[in-house]
Amino acid sequence: MGKSLLLIFALVVGFNVKANAWGMRGHQVVCEAAIFSVADENLSLFLRARVPMFASLCNIPDTSWRSKGPEITAINGPTHFIDPEVIGLLPSDIGIDYRKLQIEFEGKDNQYKEGTKIMSLHRELGSVWWRVDQFVRRGLDFAGIAEKAKKPTNRGEEQDDKLAFNQSIYEWMVNVAIMGHFVGDASQPLHSTADYDGYKAGHGGIHSFYEDVAVNHQDERLTLEVIQEARRLL
Repeated sequence: MGKSLLLIFALVVGFNVKANAWGMRGHQVVCEAAIFSVADENLSLFLRARVPMFASLCNIPDTSWRSKGPEITAINGPTHFIDPEVIGLLPSDIGIDYRKLQIEFEGKDNQYKEGTKIMSLHRELGSVWWRVDQFVRRGLDFAGIAEKAKKPTNRGEEQDDKLAFNQSIYEWMVNVAIMGHFVGDASQPLHSTADYDGYKAGHGGIHSFYEDVAVNHQDERLTLEVIQEARRLL
């Protein structure tokens, strides 16, 4: 159950359709397209009944979590991006061992901001790849719990929030939907560069134009186009 939807999220955001996501509408499109690309009939029917829930959850990191105060914002913000220029490596050379990167680069020169040191790799490099991986693992864990748990046998058990199966399915949905948010962010080119708003390149303000204005300008066919391309790739 978990792996199929994780793969679809990755495919959904792996191509361009006029302009890519990633304001509120863009993230909704990513999650919606993933749901309508599920091949398993039973899982597809289950998820289609919950499209509004997934669309809402997919935006949680940009809505609810950003209103939790400065302490949460300081943790949450860098999980949406990765700025390879800070450590002077190509993305393909960074690797996936975050602790190793911390040991190697914290306290060293910031390669993007001359005359400064990297005091916190999380705040300065970002951690979106690892945030996606966190939710992938959480989603698979809850899917595994659900697979082993006692299934509801009557109407009362179906509505029982304390039943282990129901709890694990709920947690699976929440974690996979939120994962979809960070998969979307990882595919946004301006979430993968220290010049995230284009000022150094002479295109100041491009970030919100690219991920909000351009996407919101598209008509209702945008979601369908993304779904069709995701199915073609699958």
